[in-house]
Amino acid sequence: MSRFYDRVALTLAFVAVLGSVAIMLCVGAKVSDPDYFNYIGRCLLAGRRLYTDIWDCKGPVLYVIATLGTFIHPVAGQNLLFAAFFVADLVLFHGLVRQIGGCRPGLCTLLFAVLVLAVGNFTILGRQEMLVCLLVLTGLRIQGRFAPWGDLLTGMCAGLVFFIKPNLISFLSVPLVQGLQTAVRTGTWGRFALRCLCLALGFAFVLLVVTACFFPDAVEDLWYGALLWNLLERSQNRPSWLGFWQEALASWEYWRSFAWIIPIFWPLLVLGCVRVIASRNWAWSCWVAWALLETAAAFAAPWFYAYYVIVACLPVALLVASAPHQVAAERKDGRFVALVAIVVLLCVGLKVRPLWRHIKAAPLRTS
Repeated sequence: MSRFYDRVALTLAFVAVLGSVAIMLCVGAKVSDPDYFNYIGRCLLAGRRLYTDIWDCKGPVLYVIATLGTFIHPVAGQNLLFAAFFVADLVLFHGLVRQIGGCRPGLCTLLFAVLVLAVGNFTILGRQEMLVCLLVLTGLRIQGRFAPWGDLLTGMCAGLVFFIKPNLISFLSVPLVQGLQTAVRTGTWGRFALRCLCLALGFAFVLLVVTACFFPDAVEDLWYGALLWNLLERSQNRPSWLGFWQEALASWEYWRSFAWIIPIFWPLLVLGCVRVIASRNWAWSCWVAWALLETAAAFAAPWFYAYYVIVACLPVALLVASAPHQVAAERKDGRFVALVAIVVLLCVGLKVRPLWRHIKAAPLRTS
């Protein structure tokens, strides 16, 4: 029966993505950050130089991808490309759950897909976090394998993620915690040191290569745009972390627009962590560490948008819907099917009204 649930859930995950693609192609995507990414892609195709002729507060990797999407099609190309990335994310995530010995990979994948699509009102597919998920899942699939090359490539994936959104490299906690646990258990500290070195070398290699691409006159602008502006300029004239949340959580408009994810995401995070603690399978503590660090990265800044949690939905979905084999049992499958079904219905139900408004407004935008 569990295999049946798995196949149905995985199919529904792909159906949800295809449904969002259909909505986007028929009525257009909601106006958001991806439109600016697409604009920069057009500028780069026209021969302008990033950080010299055109500037933004993100690293160059995202804009290289945006340029590719614009080359495919000047309007829908980027969204179609990111939809393909999203499908690849689902395939990689399903495989990752099976690779680490988890159960219910289909339910995990469905839960992740619906949370992410709901964040974008089922109409925004060009989020940079979807590209980050592809790099993160690639790194996690190869880390610890083909030693030492797997860890070297994982470090390179982290370097690429850094140039998209620096605070999303916390997935490196997975190989680090795994390596530390193995070293403590077996005394192979040399191997742990080698893994850390390979991760660091791969990370540094990407940073050096990307920096070299902007010699001699745009290196300072590269690092200011990719990192320093977000740390220094963006934090100016902002309320304190506590002050922001006091004001935001008291605003119905904020709840309606963004914070609906909080009463769904946080209980899932707590439930996932409690399940691992109850199982006493400490090999899964690396996924708990990643979930906590990724969540902290999403909520740490004195502002918050729902799409900040997209990458954090990966470990949360893994912890909630999967489990170590020794605590998994088919008789419990019904509980997790019901839990995922409730979350799916909540996410869809909360987004029906804004989605309908978007569809009704489409003729006004295209006329």
